Amino acid sequence: MMKINIKHRYLSVFRHFGENYHRENNITRSFLITLCKSAWGLPLFQAFLQMIANKVAEETDAREVAGFLGAPDVLDFDMQQSIVGDDFLPDGVNRGVVVELAPSQPEEVPAPDEPVVAAQAGIVDALLVVEKAEERLAIVVESKLYGRANRSQIETYKEAIRKRTKKEPIEVKLYWDEIVELTDSLPESAKFDPIVADFVDLITEFPGLTGFRGFRGSDFENQWAMDTRMQRLCARLASETVEGFEFAAPERKLGGLDYDLRPYRAGGRVLVGNVGLEGWDWREGRIGTKLVIGARAPEMDFVLARAQDENYLERICEQLEELDRTRRLRFQLGVRLYYTRFRQPWVCIPFGGPNDGGTAPRFRDAVKYAKEYHRPPETTDQLLDSIGERATESETINELKGLAPEQRPRLFSALMFLLEWDKEKLLEKTGPDQVQALRDDLSRLVRLLLAFSERT
Repeated sequence: MMKINIKHRYLSVFRHFGENYHRENNITRSFLITLCKSAWGLPLFQAFLQMIANKVAEETDAREVAGFLGAPDVLDFDMQQSIVGDDFLPDGVNRGVVVELAPSQPEEVPAPDEPVVAAQAGIVDALLVVEKAEERLAIVVESKLYGRANRSQIETYKEAIRKRTKKEPIEVKLYWDEIVELTDSLPESAKFDPIVADFVDLITEFPGLTGFRGFRGSDFENQWAMDTRMQRLCARLASETVEGFEFAAPERKLGGLDYDLRPYRAGGRVLVGNVGLEGWDWREGRIGTKLVIGARAPEMDFVLARAQDENYLERICEQLEELDRTRRLRFQLGVRLYYTRFRQPWVCIPFGGPNDGGTAPRFRDAVKYAKEYHRPPETTDQLLDSIGERATESETINELKGLAPEQRPRLFSALMFLLEWDKEKLLEKTGPDQVQALRDDLSRLVRLLLAFSERT
């Protein structure tokens, strides 16, 4: 019969470290409690051990780790263990593994200029010892919530293991994403285990720890959390194809909560805009996808030239009518105030939101004003008054009127189309359903972009 030894007092469901619950020690603690207290702990531990074996580079080392698969005789769970002294590893441990457990997209740690030197002291985040057929394997875990582990830290643990076992330790790098995927691999009934469910809930609450697994209500109260969640979602969407198009690497706009995804297709036509994710109204509980025509001035040059063709406008209006049926379409005219390459603020003029009706005439009005505000020879008071009357805020325009004509910025216009989700509706969906909903919206906007990009 298997024996489980729990060696740290904080490996109790009802005790935790005296610090914020999402700090490193308590995240590590939650993983260990899931392994040693859940009814699904042993299958999860076996999957964890199998993952380690799969990641081991040397085949002989991998076979040695795999030898501990199956039902162990004894499992020891400990944490915050000092490496100083002979009691660091129990007697009989004849092989050790150092596991670095990192965020799903950790920042790379620059290579040091000097040789890495192991320290004389250190405290490991977690220590698991598995005994089977009188053989013992020690697994030292160094977990990180931000970035990568310091090489000196890893070498310190390896040197401590080396001294005790007289063998070269095995080193493996895992990601928190992979740990959560292990829980996904458990039978469906495991999702109803309160410890497993709470562990997954805790890990996925922390937006920088795993890939995108769904927005949460708390994201709408924390700008960093929302931006990080959007970044992970954007990376996921960019790895897929939409309407036959691939995406260039996502581009995070200054300030965040705004990500460009520029679609392309090998040998395909040049497109006159980009799609992406936006959280411009996240404080009001709305986020979604966007299409921007005119972020680059020649894009708007092309659209305004083509807009003289009524058939061209009619095809775009048909696409907009389809988008309007989602009851989530907003579109606006953006006026870019170009002072310098590094200073280009926007002023926005709304032209319609959900349920406003009359999408086609409102779009035609937007095109009319886009032409008026795009590349005018001078930024006159009359032009600024026209923008100020329609913009969502007039303070910026009034400030411009106080400048001498030669100091005023050049003007460029852009058309912006948003398919936004209200927080309540979005959070009703599971993580995978949220991804699918936003992917479908990107498809709709790519089709609209294709209509804008038609050349004949």
